[in-house]
Parts: sequence; structure tokens; C-alpha cells
Amino acid sequence: MRKFPGVDIVLLLIIGMCLVSGTVTNGHAALFGYTDEGDVLHITNRPLSDLQENEIVPVTAANQPSGVWIAVDHAYAGRLYDGFIKQAGEYYSIPMALVKAVIAAESAFEPSAVSSAGAVGLMQLRPRTAAAMAVSNSLDPKENIFGGVRYLRIMLNRFEGDVALAVAAYNAGPSAVEKYGGIPPYQETRAYVGRVLKLYQFYLMN
Repeated sequence: MRKFPGVDIVLLLIIGMCLVSGTVTNGHAALFGYTDEGDVLHITNRPLSDLQENEIVPVTAANQPSGVWIAVDHAYAGRLYDGFIKQAGEYYSIPMALVKAVIAAESAFEPSAVSSAGAVGLMQLRPRTAAAMAVSNSLDPKENIFGGVRYLRIMLNRFEGDVALAVAAYNAGPSAVEKYGGIPPYQETRAYVGRVLKLYQFYLMN
């Protein structure tokens, strides 16, 4: 069987069936994830009740198999916000593809996402950042996107247009990037930068 990065053809067929059937929740195809005895993550459209409780793991931007969540995002949620993304991207001179990559990595296009650190919305704005970007309601998709893109533009300006450094600063803060003279040696930040850059390339081609 032909293998894709982190996913096989059967899983892609499952995604296709979900897309065709229109099984959608909050803008996403109804997909569930679970790990088998070999610690391999599988994606399925089986209801949670059909799987053992200890098998269930959330399918998020943090543990997504390469290619699977991207396909769902591009087919559904990503397109819901294309208008706002285009407007904000043009206003702040940032490619739509980069904005979508950051949103996909930050929240998987879930407008009500809230992190344990208190980051909110599509572009995961922390309260202090939201206030600085004049965002009064981080749960409002348009406000959140414009605030996040404005902040990303500030990071791009600060790091002379270097996308990798700007993305690292978006995740870890600009002071951390300046302290280390590059991408900070934090596992989370390095994984985040790599994910955003891959997503950026994906959205440039789609």
C-alpha cells in the first residue's frame, strides 16, 4: 500500500468520504483520532462511542499527521475566512498563504480555540497582544485575523522580512529570538516554525 507522510491511502479515502457525505462539525469533517498498540495515530469517521476511551486522542494542530488535517482545513474551514484573510493580508502586505499557515498551526481554523496560556481565537492572541493590536473581541474572526496579521507584520518588520524569524517570534516572542540571535532552542518553537513553513508552501500551491 502506498504510504503518505504520517498517513496511508485508506485514511485519505476516509477523509474523502467525509467530505463527500458532508459530515461536518463546526466547519470540519467529523474525524476522530486514536492510537493503536504501536503508538500510531489513525484518523477515522467512527463515532467516539465505538472506540475505547483510552484510545481517543484529540486531532489538533499539535499532533496532526502531515497531510490529513491540512486536507480538511483547505476543503472546509480555511475557505470560510478567505475574505478576511485576503483583506488583512493585502492591508498589511502579507501573503494569504502565510496568514493561513499561521492560523492552521495556531488553531486549526477553530475561531473559539482557547489555549491553556490564555491565547484566544483563530490566530491565538494573548490578552496583552490583543489589546496592543486594538482587538476588543478575540473571538470575532475578523478582529482576530486583523489583529494577528498586524502583529505578524510587526514581527516581519522587526526581523527584516525573515519569515522564519518572524514566525518564531510570533510563537516565542521577539525578545527570545533576539536573545538567541535566531530561532530559539525551544522544541515547541522549532516544531512550530517547521510546521508553519510547510503549511505556507502548501497554501502557496493550493
